[in-house]
Amino acid sequence: MATVAYVNDGDTVRLTNGDRVRLVGIDTPEVGRDGTEDEPYARKAQQALRALLADARNRVRVVDATEGEDRYGRRLSYLYLPDGRSVQARLLEQGMAMAVFVAPNLELADCLLAHEALARDDALGLWSLPAYDPGWPSAPGIPAAVQGAAIVRGLHRLRLARRRGQPRL
Repeated sequence: MATVAYVNDGDTVRLTNGDRVRLVGIDTPEVGRDGTEDEPYARKAQQALRALLADARNRVRVVDATEGEDRYGRRLSYLYLPDGRSVQARLLEQGMAMAVFVAPNLELADCLLAHEALARDDALGLWSLPAYDPGWPSAPGIPAAVQGAAIVRGLHRLRLARRRGQPRL
């Protein structure tokens, strides 16, 4: 078991041993930095993570993902409470995060998507905001001005990008 010393935002923590851990499989709205404003629900996601951890006395089991570190030097990990519940799944169920997957860290994709669907179906948390329901029927309907990740509803064909040297899935 590890102990969380600090909650940076809704998807990043620092452990007492100094490790910075990015909760893999989810993304939460960004807390404002350097004069930028918080994204909607950023502080609520941060508070939700703090509350989950406080109930567990900040103790978690850390399970590193397949690719265990990101370009910022943070550990990419799944966190579990002492009772075995997934921290990522709890945040998704509350609507405080959205499921996001980057190969090769696809271990829990189906599970986490199911937890996200619970919040989406009930319009909980960030899913209650109009910005998270753009109404685009398909990927070709996304305006060219949209950059980064986009929420797309409807039927999609899964296409995973491979990094050089990785096996096909």
